Amino acid sequence: MAHSETVSHSETVSLSETVALSQITFVGIGGLGCPALCCFLSAWPKNRPLTIQLLDPDQVSLSNLNRQILFEEKDIGRAKVVVATERIGALLSQLPQVELRTAQVFVNCENVHQLLSTTDYVVDGTDSARTKLLLNDFCVAQKIHYVYGGATAFSGAALEVRPGKACLRCVFGDFSEEELLDLEGGCRAQGIVGVVAGIVGLEQAEFALRSFLLEASPAKSSELFRFALEGSRRTFSAVLPSADCPNHCLSIYLDLLQLSCPETFLYTKLALEELPHGVRLEILFGNEISARNVSRSCQEEGYRVLSESEPLTKGRYKTVILKESRAK
Repeated sequence: MAHSETVSHSETVSLSETVALSQITFVGIGGLGCPALCCFLSAWPKNRPLTIQLLDPDQVSLSNLNRQILFEEKDIGRAKVVVATERIGALLSQLPQVELRTAQVFVNCENVHQLLSTTDYVVDGTDSARTKLLLNDFCVAQKIHYVYGGATAFSGAALEVRPGKACLRCVFGDFSEEELLDLEGGCRAQGIVGVVAGIVGLEQAEFALRSFLLEASPAKSSELFRFALEGSRRTFSAVLPSADCPNHCLSIYLDLLQLSCPETFLYTKLALEELPHGVRLEILFGNEISARNVSRSCQEEGYRVLSESEPLTKGRYKTVILKESRAK
């Protein structure tokens, strides 16, 4: 797998008079999401407006209590988003300008646009490599701030991805279906030391707070945090966009505004067949049904859909499809 070059660096930030970001979404309220949420809320200015969205499909379970600090044994079997709302009630009572929204839902390629298209920042507390890549790709395509968090056994990492800067695939490369299955199985087998998840979650919260409350750095790189429990090693490095990353590759545009199904799929397929591998095809449609149908048909053909039926203006929708760099 391709990896981008990393170099040590330091960045300076200054206070900003204007806050452009106003909504944050925590996807996954577990070992990463619990400490990230608590830290973020504890540091949020009292009179500054904010909308927080909590998304998690799961219920509280006994095996996870060692690292999911918002939950207790009496909560086992209850929805995490419900219990988390109760636990942060004291913090929210001190923040009158903060609005909380929750949903017990699993984020996937079919609902990601509906759930995340209006948010400004996504904190990734999920435990699925597939979901992390989905969130990364969606946020890059939509120019949404995103902070990855991952922990396994005795080590962890966090990466903040700001619009136009290096993303998760720039660091870890691309993955085949078999590699994703092996990766997720290996993580489950190793388990996680609770304190590692806590440290990574706190670092995610710090990244988010800096983006909301401080002026953005002019650096072109993204900042990668790594932590190892052995020796309590913490490192920061800068990650530059990778030429091998599908999110930073060449885009070709196809205007199908005047066409409808099945012509839209026919022209899309012909265009994809002509494109070299590693190029994105950005397609404009005149109606949502055509955009959705083409997206699903292309997925069935083995292409990766980076953005499905994104609404632009009235009567205009965009779908982004990547022609993989390896044969299907």
